[in-house]
Amino acid sequence: MTPMGIFKRKSKSGWAWCGQWWVGGKRVTRSLGPKIRTQAQAQKVWDEVEHRRIMGKLGVLDNSPATPGSLRALFQEAKAPHLAPKSLARYDVSLRMLAATFGDGCLLRNLTARRLSAWAGQRLQEGVTPAGVNCDLRHIRAALNWAAGQELIEKAPAVAMVKAPKPLPRHMTPDQVEALLAASPPDHRRLWVFLLWTACRRSEAHGLRWEHVTWEPHPVARVVGKGSKERAVPLLPLAVAAMASMPAPAGECCPWPRAIGRVFPDVTPDIFTRWFQRAVRQARLSGVRLHDLRHTAITYMISRGVPPRVVQEIAGHESITTTEGYSRAVVAELYEQMVKGL
Repeated sequence: MTPMGIFKRKSKSGWAWCGQWWVGGKRVTRSLGPKIRTQAQAQKVWDEVEHRRIMGKLGVLDNSPATPGSLRALFQEAKAPHLAPKSLARYDVSLRMLAATFGDGCLLRNLTARRLSAWAGQRLQEGVTPAGVNCDLRHIRAALNWAAGQELIEKAPAVAMVKAPKPLPRHMTPDQVEALLAASPPDHRRLWVFLLWTACRRSEAHGLRWEHVTWEPHPVARVVGKGSKERAVPLLPLAVAAMASMPAPAGECCPWPRAIGRVFPDVTPDIFTRWFQRAVRQARLSGVRLHDLRHTAITYMISRGVPPRVVQEIAGHESITTTEGYSRAVVAELYEQMVKGL
């Protein structure tokens, strides 16, 4: 099979880029595919054919012209209605990191598993933590799988995560919980207590409305978690008490049955974090994050013998493995005073 060159040929559907080869003394012409629009794209396909021919690996060609640059734009446009702005921004960062090494015009079909693995190793050498590299790899893998599903590329390459140590889930001690509550004003304190007794994320508490609460036969809140997935979270008495700054009406079978609107202040989730950071500084705590309230709640449930499958449903974990990981952090004695602290 001897290469001859590329050229543009007119067909019934319009102009198309083609390549010619001598095969067994005969001239063979092949279309380079309907997605090849420019001479530069055709030349890249031609060069790839030559490389595979030389390496003895010439086979079915993936003629897709998609690049990291085009993937970023298409992915952002398609996912914007479904993902939070911060999630979209994180995808953009990961794809830009990839393009910084391979070039924004690199063809996605040339990103093999081996090249991605080498890229991950390079990132580790640059000082990026394994967790940071894996975060980029997860976003890149999801974007490439989406591209394959949209037929932007023939097949998404396998993306292997780098080995990373699994730290224990962070959680707060009873003394830290007490100090946090003491340093918080009442309106903020009830939010921390609610998170501790429901294992909700800050965005889930932020989006909770009174209309999402069912009081009978038992209090349950319908929250919207990651990926716009809904789940039912049981409301224990302390969680119910924390949901409003006013006492429950006397004689009512359901607390605040006619309440509407947001349960917690109508501010952004980032404001919740600022409130928490302010209370942490005033309580002179260190290394404590708002998300640790969720970790504390999950760890407490595991330590008190709640079945992992039940905890998984309450917390909204995608995998039971995530839930079971909290059992490594369980020290039952640590939580003996938690109820007193709350």
